[in-house]
Amino acid sequence: MLKDILISMIIWVVVGCGNGSGVKRLDTRAVEKDTVLKWSQLVGESRLVRMETKEEALLNDYFRVWAGEKYIITYGWGNKEVGMLDADGTYIRKLASYGRAPGEYQNIIALTVDEPGERLYFSDYGRQNSIQVINLKNGEYENSLPGIYGFPKKMILAGDSVLYCIPLLLKDAAYEIYALTSSGQFLGGIKKETCREERQKNHSYLGIAGGFVHYMSGITDTLYRITADTRKPEYYFHAGHYLKEFKPDEKGEEIEMIVETSRFILFDRLFIRMADSRFGKNIITYDENRDPETYVFDKLNDGLFKVKSIYFDDLDFELEDYLFEVSEHYLCQSFSAMEFRERIKSANSPYHDWYNAIADDDNPVLVLGKVRN
Repeated sequence: MLKDILISMIIWVVVGCGNGSGVKRLDTRAVEKDTVLKWSQLVGESRLVRMETKEEALLNDYFRVWAGEKYIITYGWGNKEVGMLDADGTYIRKLASYGRAPGEYQNIIALTVDEPGERLYFSDYGRQNSIQVINLKNGEYENSLPGIYGFPKKMILAGDSVLYCIPLLLKDAAYEIYALTSSGQFLGGIKKETCREERQKNHSYLGIAGGFVHYMSGITDTLYRITADTRKPEYYFHAGHYLKEFKPDEKGEEIEMIVETSRFILFDRLFIRMADSRFGKNIITYDENRDPETYVFDKLNDGLFKVKSIYFDDLDFELEDYLFEVSEHYLCQSFSAMEFRERIKSANSPYHDWYNAIADDDNPVLVLGKVRN
């Protein structure tokens, strides 16, 4: 466990931001030592899923995953359909196809699933006035919910089938986050507000931890616990130089949340710079001289660590280059069939017997972990 790892000094101060005070401050500048974080520390139950490989189920290189207790949903740019699989990776049916008709899509921005209610919700860039609803029992388009409160770029389902949505175009939206019932009834929203001091340009985040919905907007550096119309600040992230003014080539840092569990917060510190663009002002690009840094905060032991890599216990290998897909209750790491075969090639691998059962051009293999939240 992380308690066995040398804890670097962490600076705690009480700050006030927005509508709250007494927020814990996580200062990444005080952390120097790298550590290897175990997959089993982030998740509880874990399973390996071989997605079925047949013509109608084949995925292109770029795809995304939503994972739950019963279903796995695949979608993404370049894939001409939204696919539905069971928890073991067996292909069930197509849920939506590329197109412009109701229930079809041009570019899915956000997607979530109500497993008990057997419904899938997605926002499509080609249909910005609504949220599409698909019936999982038969794969048919059911209806759409009004998107008048802001076209969602992120969306999760929490509590009693409450949809929390972050608008894509905050400038034109009435709320920076809002909540709907599963039938589209408006429950409330949090009006746009920015922190006046130490403001950073952060990636927005929606997640569930400790039974509560947590949110970090794209215009603050504070992680909030929220309800439909209230928010309580809990953690303030200090990365270094924040960008108060937008000047060409000005360098700074921002925080991108990865996942929060009941015990851990995993996040990236990104090194950025401002650059002029013919497509608009204040365009953020990454500093080519600095790679992103990943950190984990252990709430139980009050420890903040820099993460060197993730060690996958069951597979007995570690990754420095990983890209998680995060659902409401699951964390997913995907491997191409070719990459996975290479990693289990050794006779000492616990999954070596899969080596000859998988072909290089098979569908990817997923490692799914149920998040302790």
